[in-house]
Order: sequence, then C-alpha cells, then structure tokens
Amino acid sequence: FLMDTEGIDAAHARTKDDASVLVMTVLLSSYFIYNSMGVPRRSDLEKMSYFSKLATSIAVSQRKTVSQDDMEEDDSFELKNHFPDFLWLLRDVTNTPTGDDGKEISPTDYLLKKVLKKRRAFNENEGDRVSRAILSFFPSIQCRTITPPSSDPVIVRNIAARQSSLDPHFNKQVDELVLYLFQHVTGKKGFRGKLSDGPILAAMATQYLKAINSPDAIPCITDTWQAAIEIRCKKEKELLLTQ
Repeated sequence: FLMDTEGIDAAHARTKDDASVLVMTVLLSSYFIYNSMGVPRRSDLEKMSYFSKLATSIAVSQRKTVSQDDMEEDDSFELKNHFPDFLWLLRDVTNTPTGDDGKEISPTDYLLKKVLKKRRAFNENEGDRVSRAILSFFPSIQCRTITPPSSDPVIVRNIAARQSSLDPHFNKQVDELVLYLFQHVTGKKGFRGKLSDGPILAAMATQYLKAINSPDAIPCITDTWQAAIEIRCKKEKELLLTQ
C-alpha cells in the first residue's frame, strides 16, 4: 500500500490541513519518506514546525498524551514504538554533503550530525524542537540524495514523455532507491507489533480520520487499534453466518 500526499505548505492548503495530513500519514505508514529540494541547513527546520506538534497531536492512549515541553524518555519511547521509519529524500542535489572538516560524508551522517544535531541552547527555538521531535519519535532515520533528472528545463517540465532523455546517473539513483525501499519497507504494524492487513488498515484510517476531523478529539493509537479489531471481528462473524 503506497500513499502519496501533498507537501507541507502547498499553495492551496491551510495550516490545519498540513498538520492533519502529516498526522494521518505518520499514523498509517510503516515507512515515511519526507522529500525536499537541495541539501538542507539547520535553519530549514524552523519551517517544519508540524513535526514538533506531533507530540500533542497524537495520543498513545486516552490516559496519556505526550507534552513537547515536558517530554521524557519513556514518553518518546511510547510514540517511537508506533511511528514509521523515517527517510529524508533530498531531490535535485548538485553538491556533496560535507562535515565540519570539509570532507565528504554520507547524507545520513550529514543529516544527523549537521542538521538534526542536538544543541544545548538556553533558549530553544522551533528548529531545536523539530530536531528533538524527529530524533525522539522515529525509530530509524536515514537520508538519501538524488541528482536533477536533467539540466535541460524542457525535459524537466515533461519528464513522463521524455524518459529516454533523462540523465543516466539520475535513473541509476532512482533504481537504487527503489531497491533500497523494497529491502527495508515492512508491513504496517498495529498495537504491540501485530501486523495489519488491508481491512484493519482501512478501519484504522476511518477511525483516525474521524478523530482528526473532530475539534474535541485527537487520534488515539490504542483505541483505534481496538476499534479496528472489533470491526474486523464483526465482519468475519457476519461472513460466517451468511455461509
């Protein structure tokens, strides 16, 4: 099951829409791919405030939500058990990521050591909160880069019709990315690591959507899993009675 969503800060979207799309995507994904153009800087995190708001937008159970300001290790571990792996995909990258010494480093090392690195700042800014949220909530964090598909703007504007004209290096990187994903993506797991099938995933999506659209509720992972199991059992029972 592959789900593609509109990006954060889409031209026609409202702030609430961006937050809802991110929450829904994180809750239903087993592997979350966040893509952006170019090599990011620490300052770019300040434009990603939706990640820091995840802490107060999702409840593991009705009895407990996670406060971003008072987040403890046990709290972040609870969400990490239910969140997908995280891949930051950097598109149209033309320069090589480097460390503090100017030497080339892997994209993942650059992301962890330069962009998401924890800072001991007296006054925590939004970028610090975003970094803390990503590092705390996602069980695995990786980064990969892809070069521009072509230097010709005419080709870039209509990639689908000009597949044979794309940069061979770009095609090679895309093939490597697809292979990497097939090797690392697993099925969506529900509560306590139980694997979700299609009907359960559909039921969970329905329950999460109801909570997101309700002004007085937030998605609750344990309650949603229980409701999805009950819906599945009811349907199985009805199917057996009709046979």
